[in-house]
Amino acid sequence: MFKRQIDTRASPVKRIIALGESTTWGYTVSAKEKCWVNQVASMLEEFQGAKIELINQGIGSNVLTPECPAYPNSAKPSAMERVDHDVIAYQPDLVFLSYGLNDSRGGTPPEVFRKAYQQLIDRIQLILADAYAAEVGVDWIIDPDHCHPNDLGHRLIANRVFEAITRNCSFVAAGMPRETLIQDFAAKYGNGPDRPSTTWPA
Repeated sequence: MFKRQIDTRASPVKRIIALGESTTWGYTVSAKEKCWVNQVASMLEEFQGAKIELINQGIGSNVLTPECPAYPNSAKPSAMERVDHDVIAYQPDLVFLSYGLNDSRGGTPPEVFRKAYQQLIDRIQLILADAYAAEVGVDWIIDPDHCHPNDLGHRLIANRVFEAITRNCSFVAAGMPRETLIQDFAAKYGNGPDRPSTTWPA
């Protein structure tokens, strides 16, 4: 049965904070603007029709929780320890939260990871973008280090995140025209290859 999507945010986004690890910071991309975080912010700006301040708080080798067995060897503080200083203090309109790789490699038990992630979710209203489902098994979107996504992988993640936000927040469409552009388009480009523009029905 058809169910209309609930709009969770209609007001424009002015500031985005990205909290995560090396993939969030952009390891292995050929240029910073190709990082998934930057790409999503850019797409949101385009369709929102207004500038967005992006603050990337990704840290390489960072983990979600100090309960991770590899925490002593990680880049500290963990997400749980720095969320107030690195996220809440900035009063962002939107937060990207991306963890799992280092905690998984570092041996964090799934139940510990889920509990810590839920604690962050309870403080920050989040929309799930299932980037893993888009990436799993696709070897050619991973850097030769066998760990981080390459430029193509970052694009795939960006598309998933952008889609999730768009499906849940109407602010993304703020820059869309209030009336149809069909006639303008037809006048400029015609009605198909070598066909004159017409009005409906035709």
